[in-house]
Amino acid sequence: MLQKLSVECPIAVMLSFVGIRGWRMGIPAGYVTSPLDVFDRDPLLIPEILIESFGHQTVPEVRPTIDAIWNAAGWPGSPHYDEKNQWDGNRF
Repeated sequence: MLQKLSVECPIAVMLSFVGIRGWRMGIPAGYVTSPLDVFDRDPLLIPEILIESFGHQTVPEVRPTIDAIWNAAGWPGSPHYDEKNQWDGNRF
């Protein structure tokens, strides 16, 4: 999408979440949760990542960002990465 908008690399990606303290991470019904599975801070400021080119897959590069969001909700990291550090949105 960014290429179609003529945005050039490098691109810094930064995420901030405001008003989420106490919210629970959206997970499928029936999945094991605990009282600690809620966002524990507000605002949640995620460290930036730098995407240096569009010529390669960015899935491994964004894992620290995705893991940081899940970690703020009481999880050790995103369950959506496989053992090869590849995104698997069907995992759960």
